[in-house]
Amino acid sequence: MEQFVPQVSDTDVERIIQRDFPQDEHEEIRGLIRTLEVREKPRVVLACLKNAAGDITKFKYYLSEASGYYRE
Repeated sequence: MEQFVPQVSDTDVERIIQRDFPQDEHEEIRGLIRTLEVREKPRVVLACLKNAAGDITKFKYYLSEASGYYRE
């Protein structure tokens, strides 16, 4: 049985940044995302953003653990 994998785009990532994080953190978040090198990057970043729930400190932590996310 195949597991459903959502289709996520950079537009989705930007929408969540705008929705969940303060305006003054947006550029820092985008910079962190640009440095990330993982498979299925938009999906992984979206998972990190959602797990962080608007907390940039948590977002940085989740990004540091992101290399294994594509499998989950």
